[in-house]
Amino acid sequence: MEDLVIGSDRLTVTVTYSRRRTVRIRVAAADRIEVAAPLRFPEAEVAALLRGREAWIARQRAKLAAVAANPVNAAAEPGAKLLYLGLARQLTVLWGGVGRAEVTVEDERIFARLPAVSAAEQATALAAALRHWYVEQARAVLTERTAQWAEVLGVRPLRIFIREQKSRWGSCSSRGNVNYNWRVVMAPPAVVDYLVIHELCHMREANHSAAFWRLVEAADPDYREHRKWLRSHGALLTRLFADDG
Repeated sequence: MEDLVIGSDRLTVTVTYSRRRTVRIRVAAADRIEVAAPLRFPEAEVAALLRGREAWIARQRAKLAAVAANPVNAAAEPGAKLLYLGLARQLTVLWGGVGRAEVTVEDERIFARLPAVSAAEQATALAAALRHWYVEQARAVLTERTAQWAEVLGVRPLRIFIREQKSRWGSCSSRGNVNYNWRVVMAPPAVVDYLVIHELCHMREANHSAAFWRLVEAADPDYREHRKWLRSHGALLTRLFADDG
C-alpha cells in the first residue's frame, strides 16, 4: 500500500485483510496508519477512503501530539505523574523496604516501597509493582461500584473480571459476567461509575438501542460528558505500561 501524503507529511499505511465485513482505519502513530479491511477489498478503494478522511486523520494526529506533549502517564519512574481516580499524582519510590512491594496513595502522591534490587532490575520491579497495584485497586473499586449500581438498577451480575482489554473499557456477557479494563481506575470516579452503569444496563438491554441509552441516562444524566472523557483521555490511560505487554 502506498504511503499517504498529507501536506508535507508522509504517513506509512499498513493494510491487514481478514474476513471482517467493514473497513477500520486507525491512526496508530503520528506517521503510521493501520487499516483492517475485508478480504479482496480493492487497494484503490482503501486509498480513496483515506483521502476522504484526511480531516479526521489530521484530528487524530493532533490528539496523539497532545498526548505526547502531556507528561502524565508518560513513564513509570520516580517523580512521574500517574493518573489514579482522575488525579495526576506524583510517584515517590522508596527502595530497601522489608517484605513485599507496597504501593499506597497519600493525598496527591503515590508511594511505592520496594525491596532493594540491582539498578538494572529497578525499572522492571517498579513497573510490576505498580501494575499489580493498579489491577488490585481496580478490582476493589469496580467490585464495590458494581455492587452498589447493581442494586440501584435491579440486576444481578454473575461474576466480575478485571482484564487487560486492548480495545474496550468493559463488556457484559449474556450470562451476566462483567468484564472491566483495569485502566479505567485511572479515570475520575464519575467516569468509573458511568462505565459500571453502562455495562450493567446491558443486562437489561443487550444492545445500544434508544431504550438502552434511556436506562443509562436515568442512572447517569451526565453520561455523555463521561463517555466523552473516556474517548478524549483513553490514550493517556492506555500508554502507561504500553510496552510491557
